Amino acid sequence: MCQIQNRPDTACMLSTLTGIIREFNVPVDQCLRQTGQPTMTNPFQSNASTGSIRVSGSMPENERSVLFSSSPIIEFTDWAAIQNASGLWDGLYTDVIKPLQKRDFHFIFHLGDVANKPVFDIDEVLDIIGDYSSYGKVMLMLNNDEAGNLWNKLNGRSPGAGISGSGSPRAGEKYHFIFNTMNIDSLVVLHGYGAMQLSRDGQVVLPGRPPAESSEAAGARARFSAGYQIGLLLQLETRYCLALGLAVLGAEAGPSPDLDSTRLLAYIQDWIGILG
Repeated sequence: MCQIQNRPDTACMLSTLTGIIREFNVPVDQCLRQTGQPTMTNPFQSNASTGSIRVSGSMPENERSVLFSSSPIIEFTDWAAIQNASGLWDGLYTDVIKPLQKRDFHFIFHLGDVANKPVFDIDEVLDIIGDYSSYGKVMLMLNNDEAGNLWNKLNGRSPGAGISGSGSPRAGEKYHFIFNTMNIDSLVVLHGYGAMQLSRDGQVVLPGRPPAESSEAAGARARFSAGYQIGLLLQLETRYCLALGLAVLGAEAGPSPDLDSTRLLAYIQDWIGILG
């Protein structure tokens, strides 16, 4: 099932989202202040437990089990940019995740740009990512260019051969190929100023607020992921998580460096106004 948000439905959904943000404005602000940090506490829980962990390099062995056992979200940053990332991810799975025997994690993986990576290494890391599915929900998050380069490498095409426009059947076929090639629960692709999520339950496509910073801009995917994770911590449906990701991405692109719930709400209200 392909669920494409039309303008009235999107406006209604965003209106509901503003009500949720107003209700939880204090913990939302706390989440936004922690954007980009290696660990984020979960302000939606009274015990101030860990909300998410961002894996971007090696971690002290004496801290790993405690941190991972209390965190519902584990995010793995750009594989292509980190030396021996496959070894790190495989080691965390074998030494930490598997022994914990928890099966309710949310794993978010970022491959980054694989254009210059050997196919053997790509196949290896896709297998490692698939292993994590035994202990929770696994998501791969890419932007449009990264998705195109991954498809090219998996199909023996030259890097940079490109991917057709996000609305065309050709692009959709490539996204489905990537999803079906991997043992994952969902694939999120940022394209233009919108986002889509593909899962076994179907596909959700959400056009973003124009004009907005391109999702291919430096740091855009990380900011989108931060907003998406707030939606996960709030236990929201997919479309709300996508909307929060796009809203954080767009609002953080503004002139002020410090994003809070007030600015986030203003951005979403402007988005609703554009939709009419």
